[in-house]
Amino acid sequence: MMKKLLYHGGDKALPVENILFPGIRANCDFGQGFYLAESKETAEEWIRKRKNPIVTVYEYEENPEEQILLEGMDWLKVVLGFREKLFNITFSKNVVVGAIANDDMTISIPAFMLGGIAGIGDVRLIKSLEYCKLGNQYVFKNNAIGLRFVDSYELKGDALENAIQRHKVRRVTMNKDLLQLRRSVFEGEKFIEDYREEGVVDYAF
Repeated sequence: MMKKLLYHGGDKALPVENILFPGIRANCDFGQGFYLAESKETAEEWIRKRKNPIVTVYEYEENPEEQILLEGMDWLKVVLGFREKLFNITFSKNVVVGAIANDDMTISIPAFMLGGIAGIGDVRLIKSLEYCKLGNQYVFKNNAIGLRFVDSYELKGDALENAIQRHKVRRVTMNKDLLQLRRSVFEGEKFIEDYREEGVVDYAF
């Protein structure tokens, strides 16, 4: 096991004992749960528009045997399961780890949802994550075991302005990269309408 820092962006400091489960929003990337970023910069960009942006820092004693790592098509099916109800997703472990797909941070998810004529396919969507460079998100589904509160700070002044500017640069870069991906062809690629035609499928981890 190893220890690493994780970051949660919100509008107040959040000690571990104040974290509520399972969470309010069910249509997030990996469903209801407590979301943290492994990148401080990403957590700051998440809350750049908040009236009172606060980043809470935690130490996490990471144990790969106690978490589910989502990659490739597994990651996509989970996102489609919770966002579009195309898969019935169940998890056997408390911590789920995978790439961030937040719409405020990228344009690849909305482009995928446009469909095969105007949008991109699943292979290109997954490849676009390489350009985002947002890191992984850690989602605690049922409890905060393994998390320890370290610190919290208000995002303001130069730090806030830097977060705003980073987000602008990221959006411009993503637009350029996505244009290149739209001109590519990948064998076996599926579009959102292909998933919808297949109907809802159970998918367990």
